[in-house]
Amino acid sequence: AETETTAETTAETAADTEPVDDAVKAKYPLLTSLPVLYITLDRGKISSVDKETYVPGSYTLVTPDGGIYEKPLTIRGRGNYSWWLPMKPYNLKLGRKTDLLDMGAAKNWVLITTFSDKTLLRSYLVLNLAVRCGIRGAVEVRYVDVFFNGAYNGLYLLSEKIQAHEERVDIEGTGTLFEIEMPYRHDDCSACVITSMGLHLMTDYHLGADPEYITEGDLLALKARIDRAESAMSSDKAYGDYIDTDSFVKWYIVNEFSKNYDSNFTTSCYCYLNEEGRLAMGPPWDFDTCMGNQDSTATGTSPKGFHVADAPWYAVLLKNPSFRGAVEEMWTALRDRGVFDDLYADIDAVAEAISESRQLTHERWPDALGRTDLRGAKSLFTYQEELDWLREWTAGRIDWLDDRFHTG
Repeated sequence: AETETTAETTAETAADTEPVDDAVKAKYPLLTSLPVLYITLDRGKISSVDKETYVPGSYTLVTPDGGIYEKPLTIRGRGNYSWWLPMKPYNLKLGRKTDLLDMGAAKNWVLITTFSDKTLLRSYLVLNLAVRCGIRGAVEVRYVDVFFNGAYNGLYLLSEKIQAHEERVDIEGTGTLFEIEMPYRHDDCSACVITSMGLHLMTDYHLGADPEYITEGDLLALKARIDRAESAMSSDKAYGDYIDTDSFVKWYIVNEFSKNYDSNFTTSCYCYLNEEGRLAMGPPWDFDTCMGNQDSTATGTSPKGFHVADAPWYAVLLKNPSFRGAVEEMWTALRDRGVFDDLYADIDAVAEAISESRQLTHERWPDALGRTDLRGAKSLFTYQEELDWLREWTAGRIDWLDDRFHTG
């Protein structure tokens, strides 16, 4: 992995934010009080970008206080379900490590589409919840209005990319980062660990090596470590020697609260072996269809009922009085600290902060509010109705989990 000293990184960032003349500023105006990201492709339209190949271009990121102007990047598509939406998500790779909107210097970034969430709030709310809960490597996000080749494309979340990196999941050279995937969601398992419980852990990073260079011996050694952790999960006393309990508890709370469909170990569930050799959960990811926004399970849109509790590792751990006690203790501490009250208050506060950009986004994508693919007959078709639905769902979910976990 690439490394740089703090001084080098600071020098790069400072160089990017040097003052520019008024003509350049006029070329890249702000729409609202939110930052604006302008991306220009060297050739072709954004509709020609696919998920396989990075294509070259440049970016300008403007804030009320200044900007980064006309720097090189490459861009490609990303996502599974979200890639088929009209307003698509993208991976960005900058020409050099740059600190974007005070999220830490890195080359790799993500543009998360808000299209499938009619409130445009869910991913922002839950990813910030993960940060407030203190989950190691929890990604920071910022709202940005995005232009492609001079045309407005909507309000996105600019996000840190989940990766082994000194500014992300800082396990470079010491550990292994995985993504849990259902077998039907991938074809190649050449860099995959299949555990004793049958989980497929796709190796994203291993001790500085690209996944394609991981040897069969590496995979067997990783499998042995994961299998020991799985075996220990059913032990009242020994599991803490093999898993990072704090990460398992916090990841569970964030995903159980939000009823994130993917968090039942379907996809986008990240875990890693930390520098101590223990298995840790996180960072949390992918929350556009959570918080009552997907009706694909029996209780998907209800604020009641468990969702993550029957995911393979958690189905075992939650039967353990010690682990369940740790969940109850953490839930109570977070509630008493006001973390979930803050999230609830943010629903209206953030909705107000993005209101102008939200209107522009729905003007750009007029069919977004009319879609029924996620909630079917339970779909609503105005922004205010969707906001009310989210607010009521959140209050109901907090109350339901209080009854199960709060010990005060």
